[in-house]
Amino acid sequence: MTRTARTLATAAVVLLAATGCTQSNVGNAFEPGDGAGADNDSIGLRNVLIVGDEGPFSALAGTVTNKTDSADAITSIAVKPPDGQPIVFTKGRVAVKPRGAVYIGAPASIEGDDRRAAIRLIQSAKPGTFVTLVFSFAKSSDITIDTPIVAPNAEYSQTLLSATPTPGRDAVPTP
Repeated sequence: MTRTARTLATAAVVLLAATGCTQSNVGNAFEPGDGAGADNDSIGLRNVLIVGDEGPFSALAGTVTNKTDSADAITSIAVKPPDGQPIVFTKGRVAVKPRGAVYIGAPASIEGDDRRAAIRLIQSAKPGTFVTLVFSFAKSSDITIDTPIVAPNAEYSQTLLSATPTPGRDAVPTP
């Protein structure tokens, strides 16, 4: 065996040994963005956040994924005060296809009928704080999520500007 062949064989053995010694995160869910995530058995919330600048309104954005083989729908989203009952600020049905996702406030690079504009909220929001939201669904159990409030900078600069009101009225907390 020549010196070059021995070097190549040694490098191959070291490379194969090294690949078995690393830890992989492929199967672990994580939040690649600034938002928060939460799950129940059927639904997953990803990168949920509110964009606001202490102005007259803010905007809700995030992704809702359906992990089942049957359709579901978001029926309401509410703010949960620390010491009281949730206050619903948006009602209506947003369908989530089986094994599908709905992108609320997604960038224009995501195309298709699963993309929705951010939801405009008639409520100011202070960046750097959190608010507890409760997502309710037609079939799945509610999901409560501590949601960060971010400033409308960088990738969120258009989220606040492009947010649309709830059909027929702005999303205002209602008791």
